[in-house]
Amino acid sequence: MRRRAVAVPLALSVLALAGCVSVPKAAQVELQIQDDGIVLVRPTGGELVQSGETVITILNYSSAEREFVLAETDASPESLPTALVEAISARDDDRIVAMTPPMDEVGDTTLLGIPQQLATVTSVHVHLAAGERYLLFDRLGGYDDGIAIELIPPN
Repeated sequence: MRRRAVAVPLALSVLALAGCVSVPKAAQVELQIQDDGIVLVRPTGGELVQSGETVITILNYSSAEREFVLAETDASPESLPTALVEAISARDDDRIVAMTPPMDEVGDTTLLGIPQQLATVTSVHVHLAAGERYLLFDRLGGYDDGIAIELIPPN
Protein backbone atom coordinates (compact mmCIF):
# COMPACT_ATOMS: atom_id res chain seq x y z
CA MET A 1 0.00 0.00 0.00
CA ARG A 2 2.76 2.45 0.80
CA ARG A 3 4.23 1.95 -2.64
CA ARG A 4 1.02 3.13 -4.31
CA ALA A 5 0.65 6.15 -2.02
CA VAL A 6 4.15 7.36 -2.92
CA ALA A 7 3.81 6.74 -6.66
CA VAL A 8 0.66 8.83 -7.11
CA PRO A 9 2.05 12.10 -5.66
CA LEU A 10 5.28 11.57 -7.62
CA ALA A 11 3.35 11.06 -10.86
CA LEU A 12 1.23 14.15 -10.18
CA SER A 13 4.30 16.29 -9.48
CA VAL A 14 5.95 15.12 -12.75
CA LEU A 15 2.79 16.05 -14.67
CA ALA A 16 2.65 19.44 -12.96
CA LEU A 17 6.29 20.16 -13.87
CA ALA A 18 5.73 19.08 -17.47
CA GLY A 19 3.01 21.72 -17.82
CA CYS A 20 5.47 24.47 -16.84
CA VAL A 21 7.90 23.86 -19.70
CA SER A 22 7.46 26.27 -22.61
CA VAL A 23 8.50 25.08 -26.05
CA PRO A 24 8.71 27.79 -28.72
CA LYS A 25 6.49 27.18 -31.71
CA ALA A 26 8.18 26.78 -35.08
CA ALA A 27 7.66 29.63 -37.52
CA GLN A 28 5.26 28.76 -40.33
CA VAL A 29 6.07 29.86 -43.89
CA GLU A 30 3.75 29.03 -46.79
CA LEU A 31 4.73 29.44 -50.43
CA GLN A 32 2.50 29.00 -53.47
CA ILE A 33 4.24 28.14 -56.71
CA GLN A 34 2.69 29.61 -59.85
CA ASP A 35 3.88 29.22 -63.43
CA ASP A 36 5.55 32.65 -63.28
CA GLY A 37 7.00 32.74 -59.76
CA ILE A 38 6.60 32.15 -56.04
CA VAL A 39 4.05 33.87 -53.81
CA LEU A 40 4.88 34.14 -50.10
CA VAL A 41 1.50 33.60 -48.46
CA ARG A 42 2.51 33.26 -44.84
CA PRO A 43 3.81 34.97 -42.84
CA THR A 44 1.90 38.01 -44.05
CA GLY A 45 3.91 41.10 -44.82
CA GLY A 46 6.41 39.20 -46.96
CA GLU A 47 9.07 38.66 -44.29
CA LEU A 48 10.06 35.81 -42.04
CA VAL A 49 8.99 36.63 -38.51
CA GLN A 50 11.77 34.78 -36.69
CA SER A 51 14.87 32.72 -37.04
CA GLY A 52 15.17 29.24 -35.58
CA GLU A 53 12.89 26.27 -36.16
CA THR A 54 10.80 26.89 -39.28
CA VAL A 55 8.31 24.82 -41.24
CA ILE A 56 8.22 25.77 -44.91
CA THR A 57 5.12 24.47 -46.71
CA ILE A 58 5.19 24.55 -50.51
CA LEU A 59 2.04 24.27 -52.65
CA ASN A 60 2.71 23.63 -56.34
CA TYR A 61 -0.05 25.27 -58.43
CA SER A 62 2.15 25.38 -61.52
CA SER A 63 1.79 23.28 -64.65
CA ALA A 64 5.27 21.75 -64.23
CA GLU A 65 6.94 19.22 -61.97
CA ARG A 66 9.10 20.94 -59.35
CA GLU A 67 11.83 19.91 -56.92
CA PHE A 68 13.04 22.48 -54.41
CA VAL A 69 16.40 23.06 -52.78
CA LEU A 70 16.85 25.34 -49.78
CA ALA A 71 20.49 26.43 -49.72
CA GLU A 72 22.47 28.82 -47.56
CA THR A 73 24.08 30.86 -50.33
CA ASP A 74 24.66 34.38 -51.59
CA ALA A 75 24.24 33.21 -55.19
CA SER A 76 21.40 34.61 -57.27
CA PRO A 77 19.12 32.35 -59.31
CA GLU A 78 21.03 33.47 -62.40
CA SER A 79 24.42 32.44 -60.97
CA LEU A 80 23.67 29.26 -59.04
CA PRO A 81 26.67 26.96 -58.71
CA THR A 82 26.33 23.78 -60.77
CA ALA A 83 26.86 21.66 -57.64
CA LEU A 84 23.67 23.09 -56.08
CA VAL A 85 21.56 22.64 -59.20
CA GLU A 86 22.76 19.11 -59.91
CA ALA A 87 22.56 17.85 -56.30
CA ILE A 88 20.23 14.90 -55.84
CA SER A 89 20.66 14.70 -52.05
CA ALA A 90 21.21 17.22 -49.27
CA ARG A 91 24.52 15.40 -48.61
CA ASP A 92 25.84 16.42 -52.05
CA ASP A 93 26.70 19.99 -50.99
CA ASP A 94 27.20 21.43 -47.50
CA ARG A 95 25.26 24.59 -48.44
CA ILE A 96 22.05 22.57 -48.86
CA VAL A 97 19.76 22.87 -45.84
CA ALA A 98 16.87 20.81 -47.25
CA MET A 99 15.47 19.31 -50.44
CA THR A 100 11.92 18.34 -51.32
CA PRO A 101 10.92 15.24 -53.21
CA PRO A 102 9.72 15.86 -56.78
CA MET A 103 6.32 17.56 -56.80
CA ASP A 104 3.77 16.81 -59.53
CA GLU A 105 2.16 19.61 -61.49
CA VAL A 106 -1.25 20.90 -60.38
CA GLY A 107 -4.08 18.42 -60.85
CA ASP A 108 -7.73 18.96 -61.75
CA THR A 109 -10.71 17.46 -59.95
CA THR A 110 -14.41 18.11 -59.52
CA LEU A 111 -15.85 18.76 -56.08
CA LEU A 112 -19.65 18.97 -55.86
CA GLY A 113 -19.77 19.55 -59.60
CA ILE A 114 -17.32 22.48 -59.44
CA PRO A 115 -13.94 22.12 -61.18
CA GLN A 116 -11.07 22.54 -58.71
CA GLN A 117 -7.30 22.60 -58.97
CA LEU A 118 -5.41 20.45 -56.48
CA ALA A 119 -1.92 21.57 -55.60
CA THR A 120 0.83 19.13 -54.74
CA VAL A 121 1.93 19.94 -51.20
CA THR A 122 5.15 19.24 -49.34
CA SER A 123 6.93 20.74 -46.36
CA VAL A 124 10.37 20.87 -44.83
CA HIS A 125 11.25 21.48 -41.18
CA VAL A 126 14.53 23.39 -40.91
CA HIS A 127 16.56 25.60 -38.61
CA LEU A 128 17.24 29.05 -40.10
CA ALA A 129 20.04 31.17 -38.64
CA ALA A 130 19.37 34.86 -37.99
CA GLY A 131 20.87 37.17 -40.62
CA GLU A 132 21.91 34.37 -42.98
CA ARG A 133 20.73 34.38 -46.61
CA TYR A 134 18.89 31.36 -47.94
CA LEU A 135 17.68 30.72 -51.46
CA LEU A 136 14.80 28.34 -52.14
CA PHE A 137 14.77 27.38 -55.80
CA ASP A 138 13.34 24.81 -58.20
CA ARG A 139 16.34 22.79 -59.31
CA LEU A 140 14.48 21.32 -62.31
CA GLY A 141 15.08 24.50 -64.29
CA GLY A 142 12.39 26.69 -62.75
CA TYR A 143 15.02 28.94 -61.20
CA ASP A 144 15.64 30.29 -64.73
CA ASP A 145 11.96 31.32 -64.89
CA GLY A 146 11.81 33.07 -61.50
CA ILE A 147 10.86 30.02 -59.42
CA ALA A 148 13.17 31.09 -56.59
CA ILE A 149 12.84 33.16 -53.44
CA GLU A 150 15.33 34.66 -51.01
CA LEU A 151 14.73 34.11 -47.29
CA ILE A 152 16.68 36.11 -44.69
CA PRO A 153 15.54 35.60 -41.08
CA PRO A 154 15.88 38.81 -39.05
CA ASN A 155 18.49 39.17 -36.30
